[in-house]
Amino acid sequence: MTVQVKNTGEQDGVFRSPLSAKTPESGWVRSDEPIAVEVDAGETEVETLSDSLEYEYLTTATYRLDATADTSEIDIVGRRLVFGESYTNPDGVTLTTEYDTFKDEYSYQRDGEQLVHESSEGFKWLLVDFSAENEADEPADAPDKSDVVVIVDETQYGYVPYRREHHQYEGGEILEDVVRDGTILYEVPEDVQAIDIDAVYSETFADGDVAVYWST
Repeated sequence: MTVQVKNTGEQDGVFRSPLSAKTPESGWVRSDEPIAVEVDAGETEVETLSDSLEYEYLTTATYRLDATADTSEIDIVGRRLVFGESYTNPDGVTLTTEYDTFKDEYSYQRDGEQLVHESSEGFKWLLVDFSAENEADEPADAPDKSDVVVIVDETQYGYVPYRREHHQYEGGEILEDVVRDGTILYEVPEDVQAIDIDAVYSETFADGDVAVYWST
């Protein structure tokens, strides 16, 4: 987030102001440090503001320069990450998503017999690796695989049960410092490429909703 300051006077100066913010769920909260922007006479400066008033949950935040009472509304949307980067949710569980591969079919075993699961006509399998590590000081819930979807061209695809059960990611309660990982399977159109994919985790917590988007 940035603030633009224009010095319309004839002397160099410094614009100083506390920064406050609120959401529909909270009152005004003031930032840790005030803004201080040096601006030469007749010039305009753009200052990047401190992240001390960032919000974790999806909401609409109102920011205010207390010295001038100017306000601006910003929609707080889901975080965007690259595959392989991690996000820690409000429960202290660190989540990492990796694009794995596409396949037309995969093999699995049942009762000692090797079987093949083919994708539907016009579709292919997408395999996404997902891990959840509990970095909190107490047991916490890893997200369910239904909390992770794939979006391609504004169409959402949910997980498909993976018949290689020992490779499939499963959520549920995990103890401190424990990692739960595995593969989540999706069926997507056969012309989809890795660059077209958003893997999206979303979940509702007591204090609000979160969403994270992973892509290439």
